[in-house]
Amino acid sequence: MHVVRKMYENFEAQILSGSLKPGTMLPSNRELAEKHGISPESANRILSMLTKAGYVYRIQGRGSFVCDRLPAVHGSQLRIGIADSIVYSGNQLNDLVLNIWSRTIIKFLKENGVSYRLITHDETLDRALLKQIASGLDGLLLCGSYLDPVVFENLEVLSCPVVIYGYEFYQENLPFHQVFMNPCPGVKEVVKQIMKRSYPEIMVVREKHRNGTNRCKAFLQELSLAGYDMKKIRMIAVEQFALNNSIPSYRIGRMLAQNISGKLVFSTSDVVSAAMIDGFRDGGMEPGKDFELVSFDNLESAGFCPWGAPFLTSIDECPGDRACVAAELLLDVIRHPVKYQKTIAVPTELVIRKTAFAEKS
Repeated sequence: MHVVRKMYENFEAQILSGSLKPGTMLPSNRELAEKHGISPESANRILSMLTKAGYVYRIQGRGSFVCDRLPAVHGSQLRIGIADSIVYSGNQLNDLVLNIWSRTIIKFLKENGVSYRLITHDETLDRALLKQIASGLDGLLLCGSYLDPVVFENLEVLSCPVVIYGYEFYQENLPFHQVFMNPCPGVKEVVKQIMKRSYPEIMVVREKHRNGTNRCKAFLQELSLAGYDMKKIRMIAVEQFALNNSIPSYRIGRMLAQNISGKLVFSTSDVVSAAMIDGFRDGGMEPGKDFELVSFDNLESAGFCPWGAPFLTSIDECPGDRACVAAELLLDVIRHPVKYQKTIAVPTELVIRKTAFAEKS
């Protein structure tokens, strides 16, 4: 039933976003079954669910088609735009990381009886089209990854309130409401744990993009403020974005395994850490036993458990919490308009598991 629900939500998202346009013919039961490796009965159940929800109509002997007029979700009076991507690649990690914001927001809005419309990045780049779409909305939630200079200018002409989410740090000079992550609480807890111990060296492994750089900077600043000997720190950068390619991170794990005994590894991403752990283990080193490893993201709490059970000590950046806070903030400013911009920082926290800072049995 999980596969049926996921495929239903995939079709629902494509229809609401407009990528499946009114009148589009959907695959038949047999085509769905063959393409996705499910039974014809499950395929028929998916199409029946879409029909019952009002997204699809079926013509005997011809097929299933996207309806011209779509239903409002739960018949709500409020209608929210979500400028974010929903991509079902079939890769568990990609789907989890890319969709955790949008999925959480959609779930929150549905539970609160609010209808929504998914907006693609291309639609945010077209000023006239975005303005037309926004004219039917009460407010807009926009993922920070969408906010390039063109989109910024297009947003400024909208009359509805806008909340930017997904940023990890406060962005100055944005004329929009913001919900962002405050890394300091979680990072400070890591540094407190470090100062209780005597590591001969700390290996800092970061992704070479904005979030990885900012997380690394926050960690180094807290270490310096705590009086840590910064000469004991070694920096390593992951050359490629780990979400799409785990090989560079795996190689770092194999390299570090040669001389990591007793040391601490601080990683700016659980995705990097997962691949490094494979490299460490293939090199004969076990995190939490031969050395310690602390990471960032806490993806295991969101369902990414490559080791079968939560295992990795990690800073929880609370993306689900931030998504709900962003939706709550938008509903609040719609119902209670303000003349100023609201900003909310969601704090991180350290989750201690086997790989670092755990009590030894």
